[in-house]
Amino acid sequence: ADINKFLEDYSKNSIDDSLFLANKNGLAYVDGDTHIDISGRRYFKLAIDGISNISERTISRINGEYIFVGSVPLYYDNNIIGTIQKIYTDKQMNELFAASLFSSKGYMYVINSEGYIILHTKHINCALKSDNYFRDVYEYGNVEAVRKMKDDIKANKSGFMENAVNGEKTFSAYTPIEQVHDWYLVTSVPTDVIAENGNIVMKIFYMVMVSLVLIFLVSICYFAWNKRRQKRVLEKIAFVDNVTGGNTYNKFLVDVQETLSNKINKQFYILSFDVDNFKYINNFYGFACGDKILRQIYSSVSVWMQPGETAARISGDRFVCFLLDADEERIEALFSAIRNITEENLILHFSAGVYVIKDYDENINLMVDKASVAAQTIKGVLNQHVVYYSKQFDDQTARNEELKRDLKLAIKNDEFVAFYQPKVDINSGKLVGAEALIRWQTKDNRL
Repeated sequence: ADINKFLEDYSKNSIDDSLFLANKNGLAYVDGDTHIDISGRRYFKLAIDGISNISERTISRINGEYIFVGSVPLYYDNNIIGTIQKIYTDKQMNELFAASLFSSKGYMYVINSEGYIILHTKHINCALKSDNYFRDVYEYGNVEAVRKMKDDIKANKSGFMENAVNGEKTFSAYTPIEQVHDWYLVTSVPTDVIAENGNIVMKIFYMVMVSLVLIFLVSICYFAWNKRRQKRVLEKIAFVDNVTGGNTYNKFLVDVQETLSNKINKQFYILSFDVDNFKYINNFYGFACGDKILRQIYSSVSVWMQPGETAARISGDRFVCFLLDADEERIEALFSAIRNITEENLILHFSAGVYVIKDYDENINLMVDKASVAAQTIKGVLNQHVVYYSKQFDDQTARNEELKRDLKLAIKNDEFVAFYQPKVDINSGKLVGAEALIRWQTKDNRL
């Protein structure tokens, strides 16, 4: 989906109408509103298989004109994710062959491996009897030359031959066009006018091919740069906390999971803590002040931690740490250091719970929950800031859940009974009221 969105955005913003992209399924993005299926085109099939190529003359499905289409694979992380196409009009391609060779007596062809003529110079000596170069040379009586040329092309080799055209001896050289799949360049010149500029056409053609490759490379670099930029933006959203500028809880989970997956033979701990009555700070001093305090807390914790430890803000004023050392004195020292960090002379109080990791495969969220449960048990307890999670918390949690279930059953079974304690005026001895009491009388002695 990200790739398709990029291809579509590129087609909308591209200033070159002759350059268009296609995804791996052959859906070409010609402009923002036009999509064309090119999956059946040979040039696309070759490119998606990793073969750069230029098509034979074909008819445009947009304007019906004759065109040639250059196509190369589009890579990302060493995988082909689509193709890039460059359109050349029939006029543009033929202009590449407008240069005269050898004092206007030379000429050339571009053919495929089966001998069919794709392009040729507009020249009086470029005599054509058919659309197949092999057939033309054969009909001029050059049987052996045709056989050798076919064998060389089949082996993807360069070669040359002497043949006669209308009684004039001609020297012809042929070579594969390396940048273009299944294309061969044939240059011919009468043997009596061979001169030093015999390779000028090859230079012109290769200059065009180099330009085409450069365009493709620029497009690929743009795609890779844009993809990396998007990745950095997404990572910042997912892994950078917008209040503290430090780790998010998602980043914390990733880092802890990576460490535990390595099965390092060390003891680790989860520390969960929050600020007591932090809601009061936000309400009285404002959220800007509250956010500033959260940043100061995270900064102090980051300095306090040892290598291999990590921390994050879960939400609000809740923080979590992954530690190698969770000695109570060490944690108390941290809280002492950050208790008076505020410029408003506020004294911060913390409640912290520690969970000792015994099973590396245990769910990390469950570990954090257990540390948080332990921290909640000392909320409001004077001079106690740290408590370690133990089995009694499991038992208490199970007992609380059982009580919740029994309360629902008691209401359903009418097990709550009202009793009234009379209130008597001691001076008059008269009944002036009563104190209502509710007693829970279970029918099956559950309590």
